[in-house]
Amino acid sequence: MDKIIKHIEKEFVEELDKIPERLTPQNIGSIRPLADIAAIYSGLAHYKMEHHEGMERSGWVDEIADELRSAEEKYAEYQKSNDTTMLEMARQELNHANYYINKAKMSPDMKLREKVPEYEKRYAEIAKKINAPHGGEKIGRL
Repeated sequence: MDKIIKHIEKEFVEELDKIPERLTPQNIGSIRPLADIAAIYSGLAHYKMEHHEGMERSGWVDEIADELRSAEEKYAEYQKSNDTTMLEMARQELNHANYYINKAKMSPDMKLREKVPEYEKRYAEIAKKINAPHGGEKIGRL
């Protein structure tokens, strides 16, 4: 029975993935079908994440790595452009990573908990660069 259910789920997910190819201006007609399709895709993404389709790591680990990577990218962009907005965005990404790291510390997933020190070390390295004083920053609100 489990094999049958998995097969049906797989076919269903494959058919949902084909929806954008079938959309034309004639069969859309209004915003409502687009909203329905967005809801379906949201559910599909959640389903795939829950069943780890195409994912080697758990959601929290992905979030931590993504936020840390994004912070580094935004900081590199700041260094190129000297745009303090990019520096602030890098700091925000770093704060998001910190949030996910703290959540991971409380996770029932022991593999994830074992990786937390590695992420904390990387966080500290990035934070040292990003949070250091940089000349020309805006102080307060304008």
